[in-house]
Amino acid sequence: MPTTSEARRTVIIGGGTVGLSLAYHLARRGAEDVLLLERNQLTSGTSWHAAGIVGPLRATPNMTRLAMYASELFPRLETETGLSTGYRVTGGYWLAQVPERMDELHRIAALGRHFGLSPDMITPDALRAALPCLSTDHLHGVMAVAEDASVNPVDLCMAYARAARSNGVTIRETTGVSRLLMERGRASGVVLDDGTEIRAGQVALCCGAWSKRLAETAGLALPLQPVEHMYVVTEPRPEFDGFPVLRDLDSGVYIKGDTGKLVIGGFEPDAKCWNPDGPEGNRPFLELPEDWEQFTPFMEAALKLVPALEHTGIQHFMNGPESFTADTRPLIGAAPGVDGLYVAAGMNSVGVMSSAGGGRF
Repeated sequence: MPTTSEARRTVIIGGGTVGLSLAYHLARRGAEDVLLLERNQLTSGTSWHAAGIVGPLRATPNMTRLAMYASELFPRLETETGLSTGYRVTGGYWLAQVPERMDELHRIAALGRHFGLSPDMITPDALRAALPCLSTDHLHGVMAVAEDASVNPVDLCMAYARAARSNGVTIRETTGVSRLLMERGRASGVVLDDGTEIRAGQVALCCGAWSKRLAETAGLALPLQPVEHMYVVTEPRPEFDGFPVLRDLDSGVYIKGDTGKLVIGGFEPDAKCWNPDGPEGNRPFLELPEDWEQFTPFMEAALKLVPALEHTGIQHFMNGPESFTADTRPLIGAAPGVDGLYVAAGMNSVGVMSSAGGGRF
């Protein structure tokens, strides 16, 4: 028989970058009695294996507003907490293999300039001069973004958590939530896995791929789908030191530097669906099996850009779950039809970067 153990003003479900950012921002605004619940350990869902790219320039005005705040918040968190987030500005390049892609890049560059960023259209030869290890003969043009950056997702979470706790937030790990409590169409708290009830004035779902099932217990359908999402980490090479962020939108591949290594990932047009409620779903720090057949097109695209990869070993193949929405827009805000319930999920693999703006919003 469930027992009511306590009451809280706000309960946040999910101890990744998004939930921790929300907790931090609530506390900064003076909110009291905030409780964050994490079923395993902080970062153990999907945040821990994120690539950590911080790109302030996005394809739409709202997503650009959301993303730009990270470059302000991440350094500030280091000052507030004394903990490094690993944030560093590396610069980056968006690549176009066809003239039509250049139309898009010119539009995005204009958007970026409107928001005070400094995108610059350069030639493939100029990119090759900046990065001699690249092959650029197949490129039609390039957009350079000086503000592109990188962050360490686990370090970022620890900084969020310290700052939130110092402002009065209670964080409980190894505390799973089985369902939401509802009263007359309003979210009124949560029921833990052990049957304990925690009453709350408002509840926030920030548990990524696992948000969908909990939303269903409140009669809310979240249009997000968890899938297998992959990247590889190469062995180090001297020419990879200080490597920026590369995005090749035509092949769907991205490459970023990581202490002399390269992280190579992609966005699968035919991603493999993953069930967060299956037998693997509750394992912390979950790694799914390697799938070179699925990843090969991205590796081939990376080899075309960086020929030295042909003679570079792979240190690690990361395959972890990530949740995407049907229209690639995140699910952020008050839940329609369910008073007292808020959602920040479906981040489409940019949750670490979007956590700053998403939490503030």
